[in-house]
Amino acid sequence: MATEKTFDLLYMHSPITYSIGRHLVENGYLENELLVVCGRNTQWDGPFISVENDGVWSISRTCDYLEKICAVLKGYAAIGLNLYVPHSGFLVGKLFSMAGVVRKVHYIEEGTAAYDPSNVLTPWTSPEIDVGLLTDELERRGILDVLQIDRQRLAGLNAMDSWFFNPRLPGFAGAFCVSDKAFPTLSEVTVLPMSTREIIPANETVWLCLLPCLINFVAEHEKNKPLLDKFLYGLLMMVRMQAALVKNVGGALVIKFHPADDAYFNEGFKNNFYAMGTGYRDFFDMNDFPVGYEPALYNFTKFIVVNDSSALLYVRQFRGEESVVPVKLD
Repeated sequence: MATEKTFDLLYMHSPITYSIGRHLVENGYLENELLVVCGRNTQWDGPFISVENDGVWSISRTCDYLEKICAVLKGYAAIGLNLYVPHSGFLVGKLFSMAGVVRKVHYIEEGTAAYDPSNVLTPWTSPEIDVGLLTDELERRGILDVLQIDRQRLAGLNAMDSWFFNPRLPGFAGAFCVSDKAFPTLSEVTVLPMSTREIIPANETVWLCLLPCLINFVAEHEKNKPLLDKFLYGLLMMVRMQAALVKNVGGALVIKFHPADDAYFNEGFKNNFYAMGTGYRDFFDMNDFPVGYEPALYNFTKFIVVNDSSALLYVRQFRGEESVVPVKLD
């Protein structure tokens, strides 16, 4: 019988998941060969698999994600996967739950979703998937065999509940977070002691403007164009005002889009905002600072946070209330 080759699969798609992933790797939590998967333009300073995202409910994108993983696993007679993922709430989570190669599932904190007990206690209605088309794609791409997905369970996929965080999984092995508010109803939760990163000299004034997730706002109000136009105009005016205030005290303004917006919005749209300050990645590149960590771990002078978000929670946790400039736009 072939000896099983075990991989620790780490999926990250945001600064907080990157920060936790980096901490797990650097502090010896992951003991097997590392398989890093990065979505939404997240980067890793070693070998990694780049994907658009984990697929959400798209058959093609989910299969793209899994196919790239399977390309690494194909040469082994026996495989075991330990998952370190932000959640298991979408299609890929259902597929991993019926994959014979999955040994353990760990959750890593991803913003406010991890603070909501209903994401553990209550399943949510997932969209109907064309199981025939999905099965054909999984088979055509060799994913079924590599991951050892149970065909009988696959046939009943639409009858399965969706859980963002599911301690009922046979392989559930706990969760990792940076806040003691995360995963309140899960067992085996480890709160990691994250180190801040002092990159900006004490005599320099650099403010960071953290924009809200515009894709979510657009999806929520897509049929109300006047409201969308009003919101975007208000957001631009707010950034322009903050840029003027920072310039008046001899400082610089850095502008950061939400990871989803940064990945999917075109450069022309983003440049409307970058014209009033320096883009986040450009700022790090020009100063040769290590990019990728949760922004609140860096010592920006002030953090302008638009609307309630996990960013606001992280700034308050790591930098204190005095560092926050909260802005409410409705």
